Amino acid sequence: MAVIKAVSSHAPINTVINYVCKKEKTERKLMTGIGCSPESAADEMQTTKLLYHKTGGRTYKHFVQSFASGENVTAEIAHELAVKFAEQCPLFQGFEVLAVTHQDRNHFHTHFVVNSVSYIDGHKFQMKSTELQDMKNLSDSLCRQYGLSICRKGYSFDGREREDTTSYHKETYQLLKQAESGEIQSYVQNIALAIMACREIAISRKDFIQKLSSKGVDVEWSDSRKYITFIDIDRQEHGETKYKIRNNKLEKYYHIDFSKAGLEHEFEVNARNAETAKSAAEQLKHRIDRGSDASDYRIRTDHCRTEWKTVQHKHHITGERTPPDPEQTTARQPSRNSKKSQEYER
Repeated sequence: MAVIKAVSSHAPINTVINYVCKKEKTERKLMTGIGCSPESAADEMQTTKLLYHKTGGRTYKHFVQSFASGENVTAEIAHELAVKFAEQCPLFQGFEVLAVTHQDRNHFHTHFVVNSVSYIDGHKFQMKSTELQDMKNLSDSLCRQYGLSICRKGYSFDGREREDTTSYHKETYQLLKQAESGEIQSYVQNIALAIMACREIAISRKDFIQKLSSKGVDVEWSDSRKYITFIDIDRQEHGETKYKIRNNKLEKYYHIDFSKAGLEHEFEVNARNAETAKSAAEQLKHRIDRGSDASDYRIRTDHCRTEWKTVQHKHHITGERTPPDPEQTTARQPSRNSKKSQEYER
């Protein structure tokens, strides 16, 4: 399994090339120049910049292809695969590339230092965020050709299921991890936490949007658009350049389902649970009310029996006929409309 990542570095190009070519990390047979010679790569790249008068700004791009420590691969095979990758990568076409494989750790990895100026026409190296995934796909394809394992989404470098925060960009990853540990405040982290809190209790899309609004997060959710956009209202009002993020980005960072379908399903479950809880509460209240009525009835019955006993005692003395015991009458529970009840009343 080989992973591809972009490395953010502001060191001078000479410093980077000197680092990747250190003798304690590699050897000459593991160094290959594409469009340049490994021994003079820094000078050749600088000459290209001078030729097209583009010596300012970013002077190179740095990528690393790493194999898992348990991968059945040698340093030579890792380098051979890396060279094929550099030769076939569309982004690298027309640019000088230095590929150097390191063998000083428990896994083999190759550094690619790419000149920022094309030696063919002088255009600057440009890369879209989606093109990093294209590079990963090319790496996986080459690994298959060599009979090696490939990366699986949601799994770590050593094949374990990933549960923590990830990002294709090192800077974003570091910010998210710092936000998780409480070292800094991240609007991405704040939005994610607000979404997770609200989706557990919201019973509809409208309810979800209202609850997020109360937490300072605006929501752009349209049936005509593929993704949901979440906006940090405070950052937006203060003129910050970064204040919104789409749900698909949050899914990549946190490996949590923030899709439209996933959220809608959770709202439906919450609504059913809320209705069930409401029904149970009404039934409980009805039972309590019935219990109160029974208690009142018992109090009235006890009061009648006390009066009956008083009358019975009085009639015992006078010899008059005493009416039936009200408790026994209650136990029979005759209907007021029944024949026996009518006869008794007569």
